[in-house]
Amino acid sequence: MYCSGVSVSSSQPVALVLVYLEMTGVRKGLRITCGDCQFLGVTYQLSQPWKCSHFGFKSKDLPARVVLRETGTECAFYKPKALIVRKIT
Repeated sequence: MYCSGVSVSSSQPVALVLVYLEMTGVRKGLRITCGDCQFLGVTYQLSQPWKCSHFGFKSKDLPARVVLRETGTECAFYKPKALIVRKIT
């Protein structure tokens, strides 16, 4: 697989994550969004529809926005969901 100037084989899972982070812009200093974070959850409560299972809170805004507003820094625990690599035959 070749992506963004990096050649990656399926036996290099760490390199795949780094390529993914580069493609999504996380490593370029762009804002973190919770859409592909493994800790994002849905509560099905109208007043607090989002939750962060790592920090353990529910909110009306996306958890990354709450963390940025409260701490002044981007979420340090953002972790993208695991990539599924399948060999095409």
